[in-house]
Amino acid sequence: MRPKENDRGGHFGLTAPGVVFEDNLITGFTTAEWADSFPGSIRAFSAIDGELVWQFNTIPASGGRGSETWAEGSLAKAGGANAWTAMTLDEKRALLFVPTGSATPDFVGAPRLGDNLYANSIVALDARTGEYRWHYQVMRHDLWDRDNPSPPTLVQLERDGKTIDAVTLTTKSGHLFVFDRETGESLHPIFEAETAMESSMPGEVTAATQPISSIAFSRQTFEVTDRTPEARAAVLEKIKDYDIRPWAPPKVGTILLFPWYDGGAEWGGSAFDPATNRLILNANDVAGPLTLSEIPVGFSKAGSYAQHCGSCHAPDFSGTDAGPSLVGVIERLGYSETLAITKEGKGRMAGFAHLEEHVLGGIAQHLLQPEPVIDEPTTEVTYAHCCYVYLRDHEDLPGNTPPWGTLNSIDLATGEIVWKVPFGNFPTHPDLGFGAVNYGGPVVTKSSLIFIGATPDRKFRAHDTRDGSILWETELTAAAFSTPAVYSVAGKQYVAIAAGGGRMGPPSGSEYFVFSLP
Repeated sequence: MRPKENDRGGHFGLTAPGVVFEDNLITGFTTAEWADSFPGSIRAFSAIDGELVWQFNTIPASGGRGSETWAEGSLAKAGGANAWTAMTLDEKRALLFVPTGSATPDFVGAPRLGDNLYANSIVALDARTGEYRWHYQVMRHDLWDRDNPSPPTLVQLERDGKTIDAVTLTTKSGHLFVFDRETGESLHPIFEAETAMESSMPGEVTAATQPISSIAFSRQTFEVTDRTPEARAAVLEKIKDYDIRPWAPPKVGTILLFPWYDGGAEWGGSAFDPATNRLILNANDVAGPLTLSEIPVGFSKAGSYAQHCGSCHAPDFSGTDAGPSLVGVIERLGYSETLAITKEGKGRMAGFAHLEEHVLGGIAQHLLQPEPVIDEPTTEVTYAHCCYVYLRDHEDLPGNTPPWGTLNSIDLATGEIVWKVPFGNFPTHPDLGFGAVNYGGPVVTKSSLIFIGATPDRKFRAHDTRDGSILWETELTAAAFSTPAVYSVAGKQYVAIAAGGGRMGPPSGSEYFVFSLP
């Protein structure tokens, strides 16, 4: 999907399947994360004739419900707060649960002061009409890219002899929120943490408090790795100029996020085990630097690259966890092909067709012959972010104490973590047993099995729901950064997983693997 010429800048498209309810297809969308990007909305289209049936705007109109959480004048250019991950439907109640992302621009909040509803929220809507039912905002005035990546999960829990239908939301910050589906009442304590900090960014005002769930499945305190003296020394040297305070606002320079951009929880979501009323989820436990730099307003080849490409591909073209290296890309693909991919996109990379031709050409020219400095004759500045990487030691392993990836079982009645085990390994260090950064989600079967891929070691595993122990594993041709599907044919049960790889170094793949269950 491409924006109309008179719409705002940036790409938009679908990164998650929609929800089918009765005769309608309900979708969110993904959009750019810089200033003037598209404002989020949830839209229902008729599967009969394609007509728009209803639309709920996740950024309110001036004077509408939630508009009081935006500074005067900011709604005119407000963007984001979109639902880019999957939504969840309670078909019986005709309730749609929508997890929303951050308002834009990411990391710089001065143009959008206020709490910014309905960004960083779970929003319950009437699936037939799009009418608002309730919401809860889990992050106010987000400055750290703490968008909600995980689909909500429909669960049940026992309280005072009664069964309560609930919905859960897992967050990048490593917290679990549990709400009554009908009312939005929280079923576990949430407390307010004082988070106000003075910012060095012009015009920035941080949120005074943030809601913190009493259930945390990822650690909340950063500790420098003690794996070896050399690893510790390397990390201490890296972070010596970082601001490592919790809730430190972004600045020109570097702060440290813990957990980092990719959780905590990620887009694979969680699974509910109705036999035990437990939630099963995998999580990341690594830190990541958040760096902002000033770039002049106006055109420069280096500035254009930094603003549009640097976050994913790094200022020196070396690549990050979110994007491959671009070193030598012009020599490999040629100038014309590189320019075409920049404009139209390829694979999971969205294109930049909205950029003017001289800006697209400038990016390609910068890749061909990098400018040593950004030197524009202007006093106006904007900000570029770098980069989507986690903090590493000298051996390319996470710079905080392990475990770095975990699989968890949480008792939904009490909020207690029943068990937590290290999850996965890095291919370069397969025997450490400290867990690894992971992407994907679990499924739970009636026979008390957890099936999950998600790890960079290319393994697909079955765990015991009782204690998390590994009962079976196999190695795939590529990492399965996906969530399995369980189904039956003619009375026989199967589990399928997509092995696509493509992140963190393991090879890419394009295969589905299907296994039968006894």
